[in-house]
Amino acid sequence: MDRSIDRRSFSSLFAAAGVGVIALKITGCGPTTQDALLTADGDVLVYDITMKGWSVLGSGFLGDCGRLKAQTIADRKPVSLPYEQDPHGHKINFTAEHFAKLIKGEKVEILTTEAQGHHHRVVIDPKNKASGNNPGVNAGGNPQPPQGGAPEEKLYANLPESQSNELYVAASADLDESSVSVCLDTAEKCDASTASWISMKRHTPRADKQIFVSASGLTLDPAKAEQPFVVKAKRKSDQKLMRWLMKLVKNS
Repeated sequence: MDRSIDRRSFSSLFAAAGVGVIALKITGCGPTTQDALLTADGDVLVYDITMKGWSVLGSGFLGDCGRLKAQTIADRKPVSLPYEQDPHGHKINFTAEHFAKLIKGEKVEILTTEAQGHHHRVVIDPKNKASGNNPGVNAGGNPQPPQGGAPEEKLYANLPESQSNELYVAASADLDESSVSVCLDTAEKCDASTASWISMKRHTPRADKQIFVSASGLTLDPAKAEQPFVVKAKRKSDQKLMRWLMKLVKNS
């Protein structure tokens, strides 16, 4: 779910840095410290997953064995699905606990029902997102609230009025500055290509603030009304990786 960034916080964070705003607005989702993606409201987005079948008799990986629908995960209700890798009639029995783990971004392994004297081991990993049309489904509240009541880490982004298209971000967390980077694409495409990431450096005029700027300008497509991008960094206190899903939207 897209949601406009808090403009009051946005302005106050960047005013001291002398960074002007161009005619673009930025919306954001996140952050997340797990494979499932959190929305700005703290809910979790889940996706269709390609399930993988394995032999329990020593033959190793057998192939894809079905598609677990995101809506099925979000519903969190026990369900029995067919094992599609062979025609022997095996079933994969899911419990509510299995879906709770998947929503947390955890991998699940299930032994199929027996058929013709054998079982199969099924691996369901949120990282194995199914190809094709696979929009995220909101699975509701975050099943992993911050420990000890810690506040949600926030990130604010800005573009300067100059033509350099350098991206500025400001974080509520104390970030490991060597880990801050941005990728100008969808989360899936960014994850698939390490070359897509641009490093970010601390904005030295205000080194006392958690403000970072891209090491090089971003190449924006003027024909696009919207441009997704991802910012990732490690929190300095515990080296936990966080990602923020953002979007540039042209003002009409």
